[in-house]
Amino acid sequence: MATFSRAGGLTSCLRFLVKTYFSMRAFSSLHFLSFQRFFSFNRNAKALTLKKRWLVLPVLLLFCSAAFGQVNHLVISQVYGAGGNAGAAYNRDYVELFNPTASAISLTGYSIQYGSATGTTWTARTLSGSVAAGKYFLIQMTTGGTNGSALPTPDFTVSATTDMSGTQGKVALVNSTVALSGACPASATIVDLVGFGAANCSEGFTSPSPSTVNAIFRAGNGCQDSNINSADFASSAAAPRNSASPATSCGGGSDVTGMGVTNNCVNTSTL
Repeated sequence: MATFSRAGGLTSCLRFLVKTYFSMRAFSSLHFLSFQRFFSFNRNAKALTLKKRWLVLPVLLLFCSAAFGQVNHLVISQVYGAGGNAGAAYNRDYVELFNPTASAISLTGYSIQYGSATGTTWTARTLSGSVAAGKYFLIQMTTGGTNGSALPTPDFTVSATTDMSGTQGKVALVNSTVALSGACPASATIVDLVGFGAANCSEGFTSPSPSTVNAIFRAGNGCQDSNINSADFASSAAAPRNSASPATSCGGGSDVTGMGVTNNCVNTSTL
């Protein structure tokens, strides 16, 4: 399975954290953090003691999170592909977007794209409208289906039915209306990508599979974005949200790192 990476500044920072954590000689070059003021560092020593390493690690993590951690783009927050199937919870397939930023984001020039689990071609559907800060945006992907409940009022309905698999596939939010190409494209226009089930492309590892009654949900009500689908998504009872749903603030949330960094939108990218 191939992987698509949106790694940016935080990824580089955290990779550097891990390297320096296991090779403490590199700390001597971190003059801008002035670690020498806080720790006694022996240039001739191979490493700091384990105890001192554990003191340094949360400081570096906090620095990386503060510098790079806020998610600054739209994300895919929920996917459901079993609409209308026998036993389905809802009669339409849908993709839900979420805006974790503090400002509205226009969807002009964006598209939502779907690829089958093992396919190399993508179906692109041009979007319109905008997503308010902290709000959700519900995209209805299919126009037919008899089994299941009706969706809440969609914020957008695609121009032509895009039947998604109920258990495996790939969905991409793209800042372009041109269809992606290849099993796992590495296009700079990809804003977010989710591979689920046995898909041949994902961010990191694929997310769990949805089902006839379950969708896959992004953690933190949409705020968590680690660039690892398996870590960010879980399968749970489908519950589509639209622009009328309550807003979610991604600032000042729970400690997602376990080390005192309290920001729901901290992006702990692939190491």
